[in-house]
Amino acid sequence: MYNNWFMQFAPEAYRTTRLQTTKNVEATLKATGYLTDTGPDLLKAKPFVLPVLRMCTCPPLAVDRLIGLAKVSGNLIKSMEKHGRMPPQMPRQNR
Repeated sequence: MYNNWFMQFAPEAYRTTRLQTTKNVEATLKATGYLTDTGPDLLKAKPFVLPVLRMCTCPPLAVDRLIGLAKVSGNLIKSMEKHGRMPPQMPRQNR
């Protein structure tokens, strides 16, 4: 019932964001074999899955915490999350 209420009465911006987020989650679940394949090769091939994978943690893992735990540049994570791609040039330590 909540979903129906939300989609009927929430502001347009929220409804649009919810629809896009739903599509992103569905695409991530399919791309990862329903979260059974989340290795580095998948992340390189489909960087758009990173935000959904990050939010699957409980509590959701903050971007800066992910950067620290993964020991990668902030540019790498931000490029994957914001632009859905690997940065054009990666620093040597991340290869």
